Amino acid sequence: MPKKKVTIKSIIGFFLGLNLLIVVSCIPFYSAISKGYQYVELGEKLRMVKAESEDTLDVLFVGDSECWAAFSPIQLYGEYGIASYNCANPGQWTGDTVVMLKQVLKKQNPSVVVMGTSPLYSYPDYSTYKFAQILPVFHYHNYYKVFKDKLGGKALKGANLVETTKPYTGSLNYMASDTVLNPIDNLCLKYLNEIVQICKDNNITLVMVTSPSALNWTEGKHLAVSTWCQENQIMYVDYNETEELQRISFDWSTDTRDKGDHVNVSGSKKVTKDLGKILTENFSLQDHRNEEAYAEWEKTYETSKYYK
Repeated sequence: MPKKKVTIKSIIGFFLGLNLLIVVSCIPFYSAISKGYQYVELGEKLRMVKAESEDTLDVLFVGDSECWAAFSPIQLYGEYGIASYNCANPGQWTGDTVVMLKQVLKKQNPSVVVMGTSPLYSYPDYSTYKFAQILPVFHYHNYYKVFKDKLGGKALKGANLVETTKPYTGSLNYMASDTVLNPIDNLCLKYLNEIVQICKDNNITLVMVTSPSALNWTEGKHLAVSTWCQENQIMYVDYNETEELQRISFDWSTDTRDKGDHVNVSGSKKVTKDLGKILTENFSLQDHRNEEAYAEWEKTYETSKYYK
């Protein structure tokens, strides 16, 4: 039997058919784009937040693992009566924060959103990100396997508290490793501006906070964020500045879990206590202690091994 001759026309036809197949296979996944780039981690946290009763949260924390480790909603409730939720998760960047806020605001009506700043310097490769938007099947191929309707909650209200202590032994002048203004990436800046607009549209005050991180933060990053916050009239607290670390008595030998990257429980207690004071002094946040609707919060705080 003679072999079929391969022609340019047949090659072109093959690739056109292949492209059509890819495009068609992408159709079910375009809706997944709205679930965030890191859709697995984001989806897990969203299911936890959605387990909270409607319109019970006054403060939301958003950001990556730095924020996730630093701020404890249970402590904020126990010491100030503030009802909050830590919506941060590992790898959350500004694009995913937009998704997080849009979803949570369907059920909650907070007065304040506290945003960690490290995601402004952590983002997906631009070309890979754009490719995922155009042909989502390659990035979101597991989407329908990992998303379930089942909701789950955590007693710590989203925080990640670790008691392990691994001291930071580097220079206490770590901020000086980069003193030239380090601009915020344009892609992150685009979504940061969208976050600002979301907050304005929902009458929410945005507060920017940088938790202590000797391995990830510098004066150059501080200058860029500080400048942006001044231009946009947004409160900014950087717990890496020397005066701030001294004010809260932060100790790198006892308050970090992984040699200077994330805070441990000891460090979390210090930054949460201080930020709680700042929030109560600057915003009209309701004290929910002893309210029947927050009995679970009261019990969790009173029985917590971290705050007894």
